[in-house]
Amino acid sequence: MGKFVYEIRRFEAGVFDGLIFEFELKEPTSPDEVSKIEKQLPDLQGRTLIISGKGPDWLYCIIMRKYLCRFPVIAVYDPELQAAVIVSSHLMSFKMGDLIQLRL
Repeated sequence: MGKFVYEIRRFEAGVFDGLIFEFELKEPTSPDEVSKIEKQLPDLQGRTLIISGKGPDWLYCIIMRKYLCRFPVIAVYDPELQAAVIVSSHLMSFKMGDLIQLRL
């Protein structure tokens, strides 16, 4: 399935380190293909996951759901802020809305 492509890279930014999951959905996708995309997601875990990509909002949700219990901190990259916004944290030291300064 060439519609959904992704790249995984390591990053370090201040007190944060982990993985960047960058994706692109190259063509429109029908609802019956959603489970196929979910099955393509690799097994990952670490300290911090930053999700960045070109695709619909539901795809961000599928990616986050897959990794929610595998990463203590998950953030979504915002190019306008040139930072990733934390959207899930299991740690007391970081809360939703905190920024990870990073240029992609």
